[in-house]
Amino acid sequence: MLTSVVAGIRNVRQYPELEGARVLVTGLSTETGVDIARGFAEAGSRLVLQIAPGHEADAAERSAAVLQVLAHTASEIRATEQPIDDAEATVRFAQGAAQAYGGLDAVVNIIVPSLDRISCDATVDQIEEAVSDTLRAACLITRVAANRMSLTWTEGLILNAVLAPVARTKAEAAFISILGQAVAAMTRVEAGQWASKGIRINAIAPRSASELASDCTKARAAKGLSSEADIAA
Repeated sequence: MLTSVVAGIRNVRQYPELEGARVLVTGLSTETGVDIARGFAEAGSRLVLQIAPGHEADAAERSAAVLQVLAHTASEIRATEQPIDDAEATVRFAQGAAQAYGGLDAVVNIIVPSLDRISCDATVDQIEEAVSDTLRAACLITRVAANRMSLTWTEGLILNAVLAPVARTKAEAAFISILGQAVAAMTRVEAGQWASKGIRINAIAPRSASELASDCTKARAAKGLSSEADIAA
């Protein structure tokens, strides 16, 4: 994963407007987000990276390797492992990231939900609490970044990408389904609030159980964004 990039990404038309663009990517790890960050790096963007802390013994070395790969093509990189686990830390991080290059042109929040806290007998309240905790950082960063874009008259883009694992139980399936609905609702609210400022807010979210049951949706899924590689391209 450290050096894997979308096979076709080099064949995708390069976007000159991304050269020098100020891009924030959160939730980057050696397992997720590398292709997405490298897509911007290869366009010559200036990156602000929030690296999710790893628990492996060689996590520091693996993270350093990722940064080395990105540094070959990115115009500039600023990286931090500052945690964004609570609201205060998240807002503080987002404000600092927005000022790193005097503003932001694009933000990609990579959200990798954890299913560890979803037990087989999890209640609806527990699932909804887990959904809220999962989206808190992305929601706060979205608002701080959008406000900064508005103040600097930047027509920016914010994307919240949820890379959901495969559910193993009915409770986990319910969690992922509710998470997808919450992401969609959050996106509609935030996009509506900031659209008049020229700020686009979009999301890639897991499908609900009812959507997955639709044969039509299954057909569309085969052509859609089915992996991080597709998102990067």
